[in-house]
Amino acid sequence: MSAGNPVLDDVDGWDRIGHSQAYAQVERLPAPLALELLKTIKIPDNLDRLDIIVHDNGCGIGAMTSVLESSSPRLQIQATDASPSKCDEECLNVTTEIADSRSLSQTHDDWFDYTFSTFMICLAPEPHRLAQEMNRVTKPGGTLALAVWADPWTKACKQVDGRHERLRIMDDGWTDPEQVKAGLQEARFKDVVLVTEKWP
Repeated sequence: MSAGNPVLDDVDGWDRIGHSQAYAQVERLPAPLALELLKTIKIPDNLDRLDIIVHDNGCGIGAMTSVLESSSPRLQIQATDASPSKCDEECLNVTTEIADSRSLSQTHDDWFDYTFSTFMICLAPEPHRLAQEMNRVTKPGGTLALAVWADPWTKACKQVDGRHERLRIMDDGWTDPEQVKAGLQEARFKDVVLVTEKWP
């Protein structure tokens, strides 16, 4: 019988103990992509004005929040996730909240100037509800910056063997770029721009 992984098997350990080495490994993938997302949307230099409010929706371990705080230290950030996150341990100007992204009931309509969501909507249940809720809490004229995993692996496998079926981990409608665009437009986002990043 295997002894297991004490970091992963201890469900409370991620919150109670600072597993810095484990976090560093997990952050290696989303942190550089979060930085690329920030560069892509060309945020103005005045982002750290006191009246700008940013939402990191589905913040997870806080990779996007950390990138935002590093680029604009005075920025007001609200970071939400369905489970306790690590970002409140490291970020000074961040309010964190455990929240279901399908129903951000504690947030007023048209509240955030910028909404960021990285690699959450393609993995979460009811992604269309998530998109609608992000539209509700983002101000008219505000910006949603969304990152999702594409699914080239499945496409490559199907070219070799048309019978290939992958595990249904991600929602198919939120991994294909054109379907992501259609889903955002259905949620009433305007001027949707797609940018595809290749990652090693």
